[in-house]
Amino acid sequence: DVSTDYTLTFTTPTGYSITLQDKGGDDAKDSDANSAGVISLTTQATAGTNSLSSPDMPTFDVGMVQYNLVLKKTLDTAGPFVPGQDVTYTLTPSNDGLANALPGWTVTDLLPSGMTLKSMSGTGYTCVGNVCTANAGLAAGATAGAITVVATVNAGATGVQKNVAYVAPSGTDVTETNPLGTPPTTGTNTVTSSTDNDAEAQLSIASVSIGDYVWWDTNRDGFQSDGEKPVEKVTVKLFDNSGNLVATTTTDVDGYYYFKDLAPGTKYTVQFVAPTDASFTTQDATPTADKVDSDANVTDGKVAITTPTTGSNLTGHGLTDDPTI
Repeated sequence: DVSTDYTLTFTTPTGYSITLQDKGGDDAKDSDANSAGVISLTTQATAGTNSLSSPDMPTFDVGMVQYNLVLKKTLDTAGPFVPGQDVTYTLTPSNDGLANALPGWTVTDLLPSGMTLKSMSGTGYTCVGNVCTANAGLAAGATAGAITVVATVNAGATGVQKNVAYVAPSGTDVTETNPLGTPPTTGTNTVTSSTDNDAEAQLSIASVSIGDYVWWDTNRDGFQSDGEKPVEKVTVKLFDNSGNLVATTTTDVDGYYYFKDLAPGTKYTVQFVAPTDASFTTQDATPTADKVDSDANVTDGKVAITTPTTGSNLTGHGLTDDPTI
């Protein structure tokens, strides 16, 4: 009908998005639908042929786009991994769609709580913090330049550290063929679903154990001799290098104590609490036989240690990674 309001709605095939609206200045050649595929119009022709082959108003056009940014991530540093170590990752973005991605697409790297970002850089990007923004678009089927991420393993970090990253289109671009969910843009890694990130790489920091023995030094020579008995229920405390209490345990019926899941290559202090009717024997009486002498300071029962850089993290009589304390 002449001078009547209408709405045209276009439904894209799976994997396609509507292109940018009203660009280029030529209404006969640009795309008129919004991102939802809708064109709101009022007919202006006062007369016409009403022909399907030659429409009276032939300017309502819709362009479709198919592009998809994906990311590959590799861990380039070989283990074992210890606190204080620098670790390098490579992020490689590509476009597996049929159309170019517009300039301004981004790559974001989200580090776990056990790691700290040292640098993130790549040719063709402007990188600020944990986000690199592409200076150019990414052609269909093309692979962009690699981004290098260097991170430091934090002191006290243990277990598996999962580092994830995602690539996202420019804010002026249309929706991807396979868009992500709603990945976070700041803070440490809270991504848990595979739909919320494009790539992930993880490393495992080898935890280690320590622990040895408390005994009655009946001959007072400062080291374990045949026939000397173990001391049960002695309190043993573990402090980190800042003096914070990490864990407390007691010796078992055979005089043994253990601490496990500790960061490798890390400074700690072990403190033994003497029973009320006892004191500590001579410290380091036989330095060449550290496994069988007494290591505790005679005044406060403390021993400063550095955990082994690797180990099995086992507990048991003589099975700890450092069974000499």
